[in-house]
Amino acid sequence: MQTDSYILRLPNELVMEVFEHIPEATLLACSTVCKSWRNISIPFVFQKLDVVVRSIDPQGALEDPSWRAYKDLEQTLSSFLHFLQQSPHIAEQIRDLTIEMCHDNMTVAFRYNADADYPAFVDVLRCMPQLRNLMLWNIVFPNRRLDVLASVKLQHLHVFLDGFQRTEDG
Repeated sequence: MQTDSYILRLPNELVMEVFEHIPEATLLACSTVCKSWRNISIPFVFQKLDVVVRSIDPQGALEDPSWRAYKDLEQTLSSFLHFLQQSPHIAEQIRDLTIEMCHDNMTVAFRYNADADYPAFVDVLRCMPQLRNLMLWNIVFPNRRLDVLASVKLQHLHVFLDGFQRTEDG
């Protein structure tokens, strides 16, 4: 005989407040308890998401390492976009997004990135209607493409470049 979960007897506001403070690993475990707990926990599981792009130069590669970094970033963003398009129920839960570019030759990578359009980046942002905080690590986003950020209602934008930080609110 199946009975209702005790958590469903609590006021919704209280349940949300409790789940707001549960560590991520525990949230994942909560999502496997039953359908009711899954429905409650999933929005919290995907509230914060980190995308890390690791660009590694193969030894003896003929390709410019900065061009390789740009291609790796665009490919990762395209794959992430595909995931978001296939999972709109997850995309609508994301509030905080961090995109980090890890490359062993970051200073060279800026030469290409400064002129890049990152078409997938624009589409990724548009797929997440609840996105409020965006952190970019070692990614140069061209000024001429900053107009896309106006269509995304960000509360905070943080850009970190080789030890420098720029933060914009509202």
